[in-house]
Amino acid sequence: MKHLVLAVVAWGVCCASPLWAGKRYTSPRPYDPKQKTVELFQGIKQGVISVRIVPKDSTQATVLVENKTNRPMNVKLPAAFVAVMKQGAGAGFGFGGDGGGFGDDGGGGGSNQAFGGGFGGMGGFGGMGGFGGMGGFGAFNVPAQKVAKFKVRCVCLEHGKKEPRSSIPYEIVPVEKYSSDPRLKHLLSMVHPKSPFSQRVAQAAAWHIANGMSWQELATKQVRRLGGFRQPYFTPGEIRAAMLMVQLATQKAAAEKSSPGSLSQTVSQR
Repeated sequence: MKHLVLAVVAWGVCCASPLWAGKRYTSPRPYDPKQKTVELFQGIKQGVISVRIVPKDSTQATVLVENKTNRPMNVKLPAAFVAVMKQGAGAGFGFGGDGGGFGDDGGGGGSNQAFGGGFGGMGGFGGMGGFGGMGGFGAFNVPAQKVAKFKVRCVCLEHGKKEPRSSIPYEIVPVEKYSSDPRLKHLLSMVHPKSPFSQRVAQAAAWHIANGMSWQELATKQVRRLGGFRQPYFTPGEIRAAMLMVQLATQKAAAEKSSPGSLSQTVSQR
């Protein structure tokens, strides 16, 4: 089994690396008003940038944004994102116990969970509001022919399936492409390092919205420890905070619906 695990990890590295081999990585640079600005998903569609997202686990991922042009470029970020398994990626390997850690007791159908998060509260990039605030909409600059690399906080969106893994190829997509529930976008925009809500609180809220899990189901969900010992997955305090988080997301979705000229709609139409 040890040799099999090592072989799988090596396979994942080999399969994931060719497209990005030899790339020159850099930290995201401050927004430059003298340079062209492109919205993240529009830039992918136009082919001027390429984006790769690699999950560390169910709580964190690395985003790599490549500037494919010969000039520096600003990349404007949406408030939130979702990452889904690429078509043809196949089932995850899931060597973790209890179905990779996030299933109740099973593997969840042989595939790994989609996950999502927000680009807010990441500070230090500057420009156009930076990453400050719950809503994101920051921008950063990527030098010509280089790859900007940074980390994001995330939550899983498909309860019962295996945990996201770095050996599984994912692609980043707009939240609206993944879900028609407007609350999910606003919820995910609150998933970032400076959020007043912890990652665990956000996870409970995400499963409530994305998977329709009731608060009772979440409160009684258990995790199995060594020796067969079980304990609640979420604390009562985390459930109460998750309920507040969902309430805020619901209010934001209602406010956006009543304001046709909202910033998020304007950005999405460009």
